[in-house]
Amino acid sequence: MKSLCTSLFYTFLVSSFTVLLILSCDITDPVKDLKIIFNQKPIETVISGTVINAATGQPVTNTPVELVIEGNNKNDIVDLTSNPKTNFTINNGFISFALIESVTPSETSPAKIVVIASAEGYLPTSMPVIINSTGSTIFQLILLELTNLPEGVEKAETYGEVDNNGALMLEPLELTATTSMNGTYGSMFIPVGTKLKDASGNPLRGNITAEVIYFTNESEEALACFPGGFSVTINDKGNREDAVFISGGFGVFEITDAAGRNAVNIENPSGSKRVAQSNMQEDDSSKITLQISGQTINPETGSEIVQGDSIGVWTYIEETAEWNLDSWEEITGPDDNGNFSVSYSPEHLSPKNPDWRVSFCNFSRLIRLLGKPLGYPVTVKVFYRGRGFFWQRLITENSFRIPSGIRNLPVLIFVYNYDGTLAGDGVEVADLCTGGDIIIDLSITAPTTSRIIRGSGYCKCDSTIIIRPNGFPAWYKYTDWPQWYSGGLVENGEVTIEGLEIGQLYSFGTWYDGQWYEITARIENDFSVFVPELTSDNVIEVDVSGNVISYTLELSDNICEELCNN
Repeated sequence: MKSLCTSLFYTFLVSSFTVLLILSCDITDPVKDLKIIFNQKPIETVISGTVINAATGQPVTNTPVELVIEGNNKNDIVDLTSNPKTNFTINNGFISFALIESVTPSETSPAKIVVIASAEGYLPTSMPVIINSTGSTIFQLILLELTNLPEGVEKAETYGEVDNNGALMLEPLELTATTSMNGTYGSMFIPVGTKLKDASGNPLRGNITAEVIYFTNESEEALACFPGGFSVTINDKGNREDAVFISGGFGVFEITDAAGRNAVNIENPSGSKRVAQSNMQEDDSSKITLQISGQTINPETGSEIVQGDSIGVWTYIEETAEWNLDSWEEITGPDDNGNFSVSYSPEHLSPKNPDWRVSFCNFSRLIRLLGKPLGYPVTVKVFYRGRGFFWQRLITENSFRIPSGIRNLPVLIFVYNYDGTLAGDGVEVADLCTGGDIIIDLSITAPTTSRIIRGSGYCKCDSTIIIRPNGFPAWYKYTDWPQWYSGGLVENGEVTIEGLEIGQLYSFGTWYDGQWYEITARIENDFSVFVPELTSDNVIEVDVSGNVISYTLELSDNICEELCNN
């Protein structure tokens, strides 16, 4: 009879065992008729992430997510079997890969990549990941589902028709997406006669659909899912640089035809490629307007924006997650709603972002969380005066640094418990880059404990083969809350998870080959109680003693076929 044990960390047991046999495992015969495969060569630098639905906070599981790795170190990325790989498909919201052994990242020489994500029904996005040490690096990438928008994001849609040359017929395209939070909006005007062509110069034909999606720079939910984030790579005529943005908003402007051709190039009826804002006329040129909250602080002046301030308008290149500068524009206003606007005639349609570039350091000053039990999970959020910049991370360690910390600008830092309540008072920091350690006092009184998890796997075709893994990531969370935290890496078939709150229900999980394995347990001071209905059928034996949980798993047919035939 199957035990009520955990399927915790099934991935770690089943990933890459063909490679274990062929390349890097030690196979010994300590006793007759018993073969133990153990000590797979540890993976030195593992990068693990979760892909989250912006509106629900849950991992994206309703559709496959395609991930592409770009950035400086993309050629140094391998999967957990050490095979070079920069394209992944995931079905449960979790991903893990690694750096090649010859790359040893450090704070003075970090490895830098960009994870680009796309999925049917979601807005494409990307997330920069900076790896400054061996061991485990964690990221969280937030996808916006187009039918379930978070606060601060709005969408508008309209329709039209073009002739065989791509010229707009009958009526102009006019649409505006206005956010309910503060009335900021993004709008697009395309006059009759404008020729619309894709990136290859092919004209759109027939019926077309125009969409505008606009993100305000005030909403935390909107800022959290800004495509591309705020630590970015810019491309200035082929010269790539790292940069950090303070944003005035974000707009997606798209026109597509029934064949799926996407308008990129715009030819105005007048033939002009660009019309100066002061001379812009709606009857002969296209126009995009991006509205900025009137409470936005201009980082160049330190004051709220006023008419005459200038800001760069940047284009987001989804395929490479890079930003190109369109132009510098003058901010006008305030409008009747108290907000300000940037309007201009674009040369092409694409996601647009009005931004200021600001000075930054690769890693911030050390931030120390006092009063937090070791391993206890919290969420840290960083704002630039509440607008235009946002960084968040799920933290289990008691000290950390923020990558791409903004310099010489004040930020607010808040720490939250798993249920969203503040874990202590927020702090204002004048400069993330210069000065001593940043100390944040927390008031966390929860009694905590730890668990040592020891796992091994076997195959029905040859039960004498015992497998103990190395270097795979584990995940856990409070059962009733959506956030998943990293539990660390398995070493020689074992992982220790610290900071488990006594008396709480936890879900533990891992993934392999498109399947998610999860159990729930109540953690007490010196024992654990498992919830049987959430235990994997692949768990066949368990032994719980004190703070140690040992278990044996039945490995998948795909893995076992390779093992048993060698």
